[in-house]
Amino acid sequence: MGETANDIKKREIRLIKIAQRELGIDEETYRSMLWAIARVRSASDLDWTGRKKVLEHMKKSGFKVKRTPNNPNANDATYRKVRQLWSEMHRAGIIEHDTDQAVNAYVKRLTRVDDFRFLNSHQVATIIESLKRWQGRFSRGETNVDSEDMVKQQEKKSIRGNHG
Repeated sequence: MGETANDIKKREIRLIKIAQRELGIDEETYRSMLWAIARVRSASDLDWTGRKKVLEHMKKSGFKVKRTPNNPNANDATYRKVRQLWSEMHRAGIIEHDTDQAVNAYVKRLTRVDDFRFLNSHQVATIIESLKRWQGRFSRGETNVDSEDMVKQQEKKSIRGNHG
């Protein structure tokens, strides 16, 4: 489900307040700026156009929007390791899709766990090792189309048998 207009408004107002803080704008100057740009004294009174104008002004004043990753796992070191292996395998032509969705589908297929965040340490280690073995088989010339299925069969018992 996508963002509602209210969600977008809240996000943009949060961004304006972050910009105020990062640019070191005091409250009086901030309210004067809002008045000069959009004829309001509070960010909550800004309409869509006003929010865009204020954000554009703040960007011109030096504010840089920092993108946050859409993937909640992106800051997890073990997930980054899995993604690194996955991307290497994609570049080598072993894996067709280099996306978080493809990684998540692989993880779910092996573990029956819907989200990487809910894997235990044994499951994560097993995923990493299975990718390394798959990569090794490919580099040795074992390009069998069923290599992913072989990994899945080898890992099923190990992953599901240890939940702690």
